[in-house]
Amino acid sequence: MNGITFDEAFSEYLLYASARRLSPDTIKDYKNCLSKFARIHGQIGMKDIDAAIVIRFMDSLTHLSNKTLLNHHIAFSALWTWALNNKHVDSHIIREFVPRPKPEKRVVHPYTQDEVFKLIDGCKYSKVYTRNGKPSRTKHLVKYAERNRAIMLLLLDTGLRSDEVCKARIDDLDRKENTLKVMGKGDKERIVPFSDFTARAIYGYLNARRKGFIFPTSDGRSLSRDEMFKTIRIIGERVKVKGANVHRFRHTFAIEYLRNGGRTEHLRVMLGHVSQELLSVYVELATIDLIEEHKFASPVKKIFGGFSVLQERIDTYVERSK
Repeated sequence: MNGITFDEAFSEYLLYASARRLSPDTIKDYKNCLSKFARIHGQIGMKDIDAAIVIRFMDSLTHLSNKTLLNHHIAFSALWTWALNNKHVDSHIIREFVPRPKPEKRVVHPYTQDEVFKLIDGCKYSKVYTRNGKPSRTKHLVKYAERNRAIMLLLLDTGLRSDEVCKARIDDLDRKENTLKVMGKGDKERIVPFSDFTARAIYGYLNARRKGFIFPTSDGRSLSRDEMFKTIRIIGERVKVKGANVHRFRHTFAIEYLRNGGRTEHLRVMLGHVSQELLSVYVELATIDLIEEHKFASPVKKIFGGFSVLQERIDTYVERSK
């Protein structure tokens, strides 16, 4: 064997990633991706692993989407970067020889206004049931109703990622300016504003609390990303909003922000790290909405009574100008 094994490198890299204070979710994703490879090739020396071995492994993951395969490629690349810097390998085979998967084009499905109302309402009440043939509701509040309502409004009002909301602390709130300081991808800090309506929901939920996480669990720890996903999914099922998930709030925020006159460059700052491809999708969807609206709101169409009348008057003007 030549040098340390993949298993040994894998273990040391996880310690390094933790020491670098990479997010727990990032470390979890890396661990999930690389542990699959370790089960097959863990005892092979790092210097004995060539690109062909990695490519064959990636090709065997036929059940995964290209987006998930890209996450695997990123995990391998991070490990090999660390290994190269520590002289455990002679070259970066991932970056040089392993093709980077191209994720599928994203289909963006923002929430409709009706769906937003249903989700917010679903935070408070239990599932509608029938009593004596008539719809009814229970009178008691659903557990964590105020917390979940505040979370949804914050997601919708800022486009924050789930982990940014989960890790947000009360100390990061500016109650005077209604802003929240968050740590985004790549340990990049940014300040995001939110509306008075959202502020009332957050501060009403916090009540007199002045320390700790904004949205803690019952034992005081930060809400996990998986717990938030599950919460939104259950509420969506309760109120019959198909495909309810956390990330759709981010899509909805971005599109509505542009529709309401927000600037693209400001949106990029609000969202933190966002790909140009996805930003273009947001702009395109917002523009389509404007095009459809212009068909009904066109001043020229209203004044001249439609295309045929307008065209007739333009033709008359052209004839007179000859």
